[in-house]
Amino acid sequence: MAILSTKYCVHAITTKKNYIVRVNHPITRSFIEGMSNGVPPILRILTQPCVVTQRSFHFHIILTQGLNPSNSSHVNIFDYRVRELKRIRIMNIHLDTPIGEYREFTEDELTELLRLCEEKENEVD
Repeated sequence: MAILSTKYCVHAITTKKNYIVRVNHPITRSFIEGMSNGVPPILRILTQPCVVTQRSFHFHIILTQGLNPSNSSHVNIFDYRVRELKRIRIMNIHLDTPIGEYREFTEDELTELLRLCEEKENEVD
C-alpha cells in the first residue's frame, strides 16, 4: 500500500475529486457556467474548467486541479457561501463509508486504481 499511496500523492494534483457542495441560496445558471468555465483568478491562478451539475441548493463538482484554495473560495467569488461540503469520490473510489469506519478496497476498485495511477505515471514520462 505504501507504493500505491506514493503513486497517488505524486499525481493527486491532477486526479478527479468529486464533491457535493450545499450553498446558502438557489443556484443560478450563471453560477454553474462560471464554476464550469474556471473561476476567476484566486491567488493569481485561473482555475481549470470542471464538471458542475446543478441541483436546487447544492451542486456536484468534479475537480481535476489540486490548488490550495478551497471550494469555499470559489463559490465566494459568485456571492455564495458554502453550508456543507462533502467529498464523495477520489479517482474511482467512492467514499461511502460512515465517519469513523473504514472498508477494504474491492478487488475491482484496487485494480482500477492501480491502472489509473499507472496511466498518470505514463503521462509524466
